[in-house]
Amino acid sequence: MRVFDLAQPLFDDCPAYPGDPRVRLRTIRTILEHGFRLEALSLATHSGTHVDAPSHLLEMAEGSITDFPASSFVGPCVVADLTAKGDDDEITPADLEPYREILEPGDILLLATGWSRWRETDRERWMHHSPYLTVAGAEWICARGVKGVGIDHFTIGTTVEKFDRPPHEILLRRRIWIAEDLVIPGELLKERRKWFYVGVPLKVQGASGAPVRPVVIAQDISTRDDDGSRGAV
Repeated sequence: MRVFDLAQPLFDDCPAYPGDPRVRLRTIRTILEHGFRLEALSLATHSGTHVDAPSHLLEMAEGSITDFPASSFVGPCVVADLTAKGDDDEITPADLEPYREILEPGDILLLATGWSRWRETDRERWMHHSPYLTVAGAEWICARGVKGVGIDHFTIGTTVEKFDRPPHEILLRRRIWIAEDLVIPGELLKERRKWFYVGVPLKVQGASGAPVRPVVIAQDISTRDDDGSRGAV
């Protein structure tokens, strides 16, 4: 079994959405002085790799991250290879259509733009010139009946508000959670197939989102059916 880590590292003053609080990580106890090591971590609920819940942008009942059961963040996933996209390119239904045949209701869709590669090497490009999901692209995703969508940038939209908010709202209004600031390994792009995603966010009571360390597993996971037989998820 191969497990692929999809999380960006959290560290002191790591990249964040413009205007969000900075991540602060400091050592407050040391082995030399106290006999144990302890760190203090301060961050926003949408810092680093995280999940957006509907209450991030919408006033709606049961819209917080803890209103979703853990099972909502686990399941088969499809990775869409969008690495040919360049600066400020749109992600449209035409880009997603090749995955229609293998994407089923209840699946999770990951959008692999490759933009995570600029996070440390070209901060300006990474932050302000990513490919972004269009309104039509968001509606296409909703029509497929997926339960979650992820992208390898800190927002599924862009830092331009008129393009950023609408696709978020379309997905979140349908209770489709959004995982952002992922790292999607190239190995997941080598074949068009189903993978298995596990990305349960921290249980931050009533919050609009929470950090997560998602993984993709590269083989079917078996479970025991009610009759005791083995079955594939």
